[in-house]
Amino acid sequence: MRIWAYTSSVFICLLLPISLLAADEATTLDTSTTSKTQESSYLLTEPLDIHSILSFPAYVFSLSTTTEGTKPERVNIDYSPPPATELSLGFSYQDFAFSWSRPIPQSSSNRNTYGEANYNDWRFEYGISRFALSVFHQRYKNFYTDANGKSDKYVRTEFGDDILEDKPTLKNSTYTPSEIIKRPDIRTQHSAAIFYYAHPILSDYPDAFMLSFRANAENTSEGFDLNWVSNFSVNHSKVESTYSLIPKNQTQKFKDAQDLIGSEAYSLGIATGLASSYVFSNSNFYLHGALLIGTTAQRQKTIYIQNQNWKNTIATVTHFRTGLVREGKTHSFSLGMIVDNWSYKINAIRFNSSNLGLELGYSIRL
Repeated sequence: MRIWAYTSSVFICLLLPISLLAADEATTLDTSTTSKTQESSYLLTEPLDIHSILSFPAYVFSLSTTTEGTKPERVNIDYSPPPATELSLGFSYQDFAFSWSRPIPQSSSNRNTYGEANYNDWRFEYGISRFALSVFHQRYKNFYTDANGKSDKYVRTEFGDDILEDKPTLKNSTYTPSEIIKRPDIRTQHSAAIFYYAHPILSDYPDAFMLSFRANAENTSEGFDLNWVSNFSVNHSKVESTYSLIPKNQTQKFKDAQDLIGSEAYSLGIATGLASSYVFSNSNFYLHGALLIGTTAQRQKTIYIQNQNWKNTIATVTHFRTGLVREGKTHSFSLGMIVDNWSYKINAIRFNSSNLGLELGYSIRL
């Protein structure tokens, strides 16, 4: 039943929009010069919108350090969830929106090599006039790392080491093969509430921010728009594992973190940047984009097998998103990209969390 439900959702997301595109009445964005004397909601005020998004995410959290000696070497250990396509379903009504995301079931070969993708992500959003709120909670379980940083030549699982049958020459090769290590014991979570404020630069109202945030393009002016955006965030993040996060073949390079099994942080952050949009004249297409850079003050707990300690740290945060949207009277389609990065350092170890997502979206207005 679970596979059938996911398959049906994917079918709707990919095929239904194609058949509806021709039937949908082409509606031009309302670019009239009607006076906007009242600051009203920029999100949908009456209809109910049902959203579906297919995403191709690439999430990595990494630990890095620089070795000592006459020739210092930068060493990275990257952990990622098993690769999987993500399906997000949600709705928006008036000024509110809610969405929930899960991975689509993987192929058996993918699951055998990297482990089973296991995560969920829910989000609540509210936006009106120049203000917006985003609340989200993410949970990931099951990760893998390539201990040698190469591609799939040599796979190590919990059950043993196996040379792939179609690569017998690797036994006598000088090329360092890939060493995929599955880590079903690793779990991460991130919860946050982010408060946004947008100040218009080229117009009287923050159209660019609202288009980039979540709003549809009704009642916006054609052409280019630019807004200054700032936010304040409250975050809680956590990485935990049963065994050390440092693979055995890297322990000599991570001398201060050989028995590191996790970290936890409570943080307050601020960020600022620009949001821009371009609504095409006499059409129902628009482009949008936003770039915010900020910093957070963290109360950071580092967890080792035998002990743990707390420290105050500073993290840097970057958020970028862009997209192309086609707004119809009933059906809407979108293509977008989101990039998030979070980085901080404790002693000689730098922690970095990066997320890249390519998205194909479809929504229907009821």
